[in-house]
Amino acid sequence: MIPLPSPAPVSPGGEPGAAAPQGTPSRTPAREPRRRATLRENVELFVVAVVLALVIRHGLGEIFKIPTGSMAPTLFGEHQRVRCLGCGWTIPVGATDGGHPVRGTADCPFCGTRVDIPARPLPYGGHKIVANKLLYRLRDPRRWEVAVFRFWDSRVTPPRERNFIKRLWGLPGERIGLRGGDVFIDGEICQKPWEIQEAIWIPVADTAYERDDEPRWRSDAPGWTRQGGGWAFEPPGAGWSELELMFPSGSGNVTDALCYNSGGGGHNVVGDLKVSLRATGEEGARLRVLLHVADDFLTLELPFGRGEGGLRQAEVSPDREVWTLGDLPALSPGVEHEVVFARYDHRLVLFLDGVEVASEVRPPGESDTRGAKISLGATDAPLRLGSVRVWRDIYYRDEGSIHLGGGREVVLEDGQYFFLGDNSGSSNDSRAWPHDAAHDQGPYITREKIVGRAEFSLLYLDLSLLRDWPWNTFPRIRVGRVR
Repeated sequence: MIPLPSPAPVSPGGEPGAAAPQGTPSRTPAREPRRRATLRENVELFVVAVVLALVIRHGLGEIFKIPTGSMAPTLFGEHQRVRCLGCGWTIPVGATDGGHPVRGTADCPFCGTRVDIPARPLPYGGHKIVANKLLYRLRDPRRWEVAVFRFWDSRVTPPRERNFIKRLWGLPGERIGLRGGDVFIDGEICQKPWEIQEAIWIPVADTAYERDDEPRWRSDAPGWTRQGGGWAFEPPGAGWSELELMFPSGSGNVTDALCYNSGGGGHNVVGDLKVSLRATGEEGARLRVLLHVADDFLTLELPFGRGEGGLRQAEVSPDREVWTLGDLPALSPGVEHEVVFARYDHRLVLFLDGVEVASEVRPPGESDTRGAKISLGATDAPLRLGSVRVWRDIYYRDEGSIHLGGGREVVLEDGQYFFLGDNSGSSNDSRAWPHDAAHDQGPYITREKIVGRAEFSLLYLDLSLLRDWPWNTFPRIRVGRVR
């Protein structure tokens, strides 16, 4: 069995691996560099504040508050946060547009525990974003940019023009359609670049957040045992032993359920998935990752030390291959490797230790996403898997749309742009906007109503949530780029 690595010794000064000093050293030498660092940080913050003030003062930028969750989980609106009693994860749940907390329950996406949403007098505030108003004076908006625009909203009383924020998908002169949760432009699937896709993956499973009595990954085969935040494998004999990802309903299918929407979604199967894990194997071990989407079987095999890895696609059954990519490098035994394997927008992507080793456009088989399942396998030698995480892509729904679905498309004319919210199950966007000649809008926004591109976001969080959404990335006040 491969043991868990022991933490490096930490000296009183905080440096891993450093020996403890003899005696009690003077603190004066360490204090001066810290003072200089603090002074530099304060100067940098002051300069940034002055620049932002000048930019905003001269109309080049503007700060907007996001009240709703139509762009969640990329950007939060006013929301609540409740702690899952099953795995300890903190669940973000959207509040209503009026700012009143949502009543009811929330389902943890990681362990499936249903948690009551407590009544609070006020929800947590949403993101504040800085919009670049100068950029669109210099060039036209581009696909996938998150933009602020003015929209005449007849749903409110009294009807008035309001600022909306969505992601831009359709450009002037294009035909827009939705099929199987994907966006199609002029009849072809719209393939997102990896940097955009990375920004919008939605987490659905994580071995660090599992219930002790009902883990998500399960196996009927011998050899697998839970170890820390992952799984350890000892070969019981010849042949592969599998771990399959299961959900509380008893199904292995990944759906478009989103915990941010209390009680919403979950009936559409999502086939665009990403699996990431850290693997350490002994000489001769082999690792397998299988994505089974309807009649499409995608299999990744990676050896440790010797042999050749491969990536293959099969239809109807794993034995009916239609495409194979060989010559994948073997992994070093006894060394932890990061593996990222994704299927999205008819593309296969593989990263090993942060390096892209495969990126192939592979149209799926002639089938819909009737099922989407994930399994992991090992054979021949001991292997340990840690930080096993699964994400899904956004599933853009067409049900309820007055313009799309059933083969219908939206045709954009000159100066018209098509917008969608990242929270497809709870977004008022181009799918639902009626034609309104009086205000020159419909399933589109005209060029002159687009205010600017969202550049930076700001979100206040309390310290108890440092380890939660997403994994270990939120400081108390988070400032980041919007993608």
